[in-house]
Amino acid sequence: MWWWLAVSLAQQTDEAPGAEDTPSDQADTPSDSAETEADEAPPDEEEAPAEPVDAPAPAVLVIPAYGLTGGLSTLETAGAEHSASEDAKAGAEALARLEGIDWSAPTSMLRGRWYARPVLSFDELGAGAARARALRAGAALGRMWFTTGGLPVQGGADVGLHASAPLGQATGYRLHAHALAGPWLGPVGVRVGPTFRADRTRFTNGGTELALLDDAALVGGRVVLAFDVGSLAPYVDFEPAWAVAGTRARPTDPVLLPALGTETRYGGGLTLQGSFLALTGHVHWSETGVGRVLELGAGLTIRPRSTPNPGDDQ
Repeated sequence: MWWWLAVSLAQQTDEAPGAEDTPSDQADTPSDSAETEADEAPPDEEEAPAEPVDAPAPAVLVIPAYGLTGGLSTLETAGAEHSASEDAKAGAEALARLEGIDWSAPTSMLRGRWYARPVLSFDELGAGAARARALRAGAALGRMWFTTGGLPVQGGADVGLHASAPLGQATGYRLHAHALAGPWLGPVGVRVGPTFRADRTRFTNGGTELALLDDAALVGGRVVLAFDVGSLAPYVDFEPAWAVAGTRARPTDPVLLPALGTETRYGGGLTLQGSFLALTGHVHWSETGVGRVLELGAGLTIRPRSTPNPGDDQ
């Protein structure tokens, strides 16, 4: 009996390793099969691009013009009715009047410009052997007109007011107004017009009164002969005046220049025109009842180079 048990245990011990080897061999079998299938799989084939499909053209819708309700025949009828209306007749008459207008530019045009500038002058009174000197400060305000165009003779005008007062060996005031107009022939122009002046000047020397031009109003006339020479515009002028109010003696001493009326003024000046500024200078010699008065003055104004006939800046 013990012998049979020993033989049975020995047989079970010999069969156990065989049972353990069987799963291992079976596990290796699928791996080898997968590698074989991977080696034998054919390469992937490239897909060919799809060819574009032509879309059908859209259908064309054709509408006969005369098949529409209210077509061209109706438009022609409406146009004929409008042509016969009063509005159409008025429009045609207006166009006819416009066609008869000459739209070309005139041969000459009138332009205007305001001006304002400071004025500074030096006055000297010569009364016999005595002398009195003073500065005079003031301003000029006015408006100029001038023509432009291709005419051989141009025109111009100037209306202005000058106001000033003496400083130093003189006291008083002066208001001087003018209205001048005249033609320009090439570079030469003439201005003629009336003037009005109201002034009073008391001259002193060393605190002592030397001469007195008492309050008076004077009316006269002025003649200006001007020249336009590029950037330079010289002029000469002559202005007699007669007292119409106040007391003002006439010149009695021998005069250097002819004296007309109560007072007579001779003068000249020069305007130097730049691109935007104009510098003016003047010299005036006046014969009065108290002696000769010499005036030297200068002014500055903003004025573009557009005036074809300068010369009235005095």
